[in-house]
Amino acid sequence: MLTEKHKEKRLGFALQYYPMDFSFWSSVIFCDEKTFSSDDHGELHCWRPNNTSFETKNIQPTRRSGRITAGLWGWMAACGPGELVVIDERLNSLQYREILEQIMIPSVRALLIPEPDPIYIAMDSSPVHNAAIVTDWFQLHPEVIRIQWPARSPDLMPIENLWSQMVKKWDSNSAKTKVNLVAHAMNIWEAMRPKRGVENICETLVRSMSRRLNSVIECNGSYTKY
Repeated sequence: MLTEKHKEKRLGFALQYYPMDFSFWSSVIFCDEKTFSSDDHGELHCWRPNNTSFETKNIQPTRRSGRITAGLWGWMAACGPGELVVIDERLNSLQYREILEQIMIPSVRALLIPEPDPIYIAMDSSPVHNAAIVTDWFQLHPEVIRIQWPARSPDLMPIENLWSQMVKKWDSNSAKTKVNLVAHAMNIWEAMRPKRGVENICETLVRSMSRRLNSVIECNGSYTKY
């Protein structure tokens, strides 16, 4: 649900960052958490007669009981997927601060942005991300600059689309145990790294930032197709 205040914040963000071109967005680190489940499934196609959507044979059921889940945190940039790590499914602010300190900074420095260049990081406005100890951590690390993302704006976050691409490639038969589930997610993540002659999906997603922002401006802060 987007309130008028949410729309106002989204529009303000879009107007502020719309002038930024790909040279800026290509150096931004987009990070997020995702919970994968053993009852996830890849992209499905169903040919059926009209008005038969809810017949038993045309429904893909899911089970809550007995399913296996695993929480993961990852980052991506235009150059491709970065680091992906297992987290507690109920991520807390202390654990998140440790992820920023022990995983995000070292991996970003090793793969993309050398010292002393600043690291621009984009993450949503969940309570964990906005906790006091996380805010204090950013104050202690002025080289890490947080882009103040508007609330309820997954359509502006390219890594949300990367998660979606992972789910499309999901094979539930490879996720019978938590160890296998995590290994399966890691394998999909690694397979999405750029290869010669193959589209770099992360670059494509980041290049869409100007279109995403323009869509927010055109709809006055409301919902977009992204």
